[in-house]
Amino acid sequence: MTAAELKTELKHGRFARLFIFAGEEDYLKRHYIGELRRAIIEDDTLAVFNHTVLEGESIDFSALRDALEAPPMMADYKLIEWHLCDIDRMKEAELAELATLAERCREIGWACIVLRADKAHFDLGTLPKRPSKRYKEISAFADVVDFPRSTEPQLVAWIERHFAHDSIAVSPDVCRAIIARAGHSMDTLANEIEKLICTQKAKGRNVLAACDLEGVLSATSEEDAFALTNALLARDAEKAYAQLLDLRRRRVDPLIVLGSVSRLYGELVTICRLRDEGMPPAEIAKLLKIHEYPLSLRLRALQGKSADESVRALEACRALDLSVKTFSGMDLYVGLDRLVAEFVSK
Repeated sequence: MTAAELKTELKHGRFARLFIFAGEEDYLKRHYIGELRRAIIEDDTLAVFNHTVLEGESIDFSALRDALEAPPMMADYKLIEWHLCDIDRMKEAELAELATLAERCREIGWACIVLRADKAHFDLGTLPKRPSKRYKEISAFADVVDFPRSTEPQLVAWIERHFAHDSIAVSPDVCRAIIARAGHSMDTLANEIEKLICTQKAKGRNVLAACDLEGVLSATSEEDAFALTNALLARDAEKAYAQLLDLRRRRVDPLIVLGSVSRLYGELVTICRLRDEGMPPAEIAKLLKIHEYPLSLRLRALQGKSADESVRALEACRALDLSVKTFSGMDLYVGLDRLVAEFVSK
């Protein structure tokens, strides 16, 4: 089930079921749990009877059954939440209990159960074409809602709505500039948007321009990786060295930097091979869960090239990682500089 399909179900009041909120975007999981709370818990004074919140990696089915069987007090529905459960580690007996619980939930018709799982605790596979085995097992009896990372166009529209809610106009270009600096996390973006709204209101302005971002918008580690990645893709050694020097001065863990470089070359190998197999860019983006713009940069960098060079760069990253773990005291930033010299310098 997608977020759009969930929204339709909530609109029509179809609450008596077991939902599992999964995927990458925790912001949207919390948002839709909030929507369920507002729709189901109509009287806060009765929330003690009609709203149960539990958490833990292992589900206490006894506690869930007790909450489920108690009818709502002076209301049509009750809401039962379980947070941070580890779906992937559930045994067959637990899956059977969960299936029984879902069936009972539909049977009695007065309860909505929501299990919220982190991405690390529920591998969905690659939806919709290659779902994981566990996803297939769970979706046979429960409504699994996937909340993937939003695409850049979706984020632009979402940012525009946020500002419009406070009567502040913002162009799509400024929205993209916000994303480029603050990253794609909706949690981070929500905080940065709130700062910008407060700043504009304090100045008595109802239009946000690009110049208004300076001094207000915080850069994220994603932007650091983005800048270094762009330099590597453009084969701009000077900019790559400058980024590495800046990261060193700010004492960013070089293993994190090496991880982002390794991830880039790993992506390039996969993208190049998929491209050579004839897969169109839209399919590559969906399969690898890469936003459209970063994918276009990678495809541009790979024009006229085979995967061989990226494979060699990836092997060099692995060798560098092994060296720093083998020889204590090694300066990893020096190794990164050498990697730029070998694979980026023209």
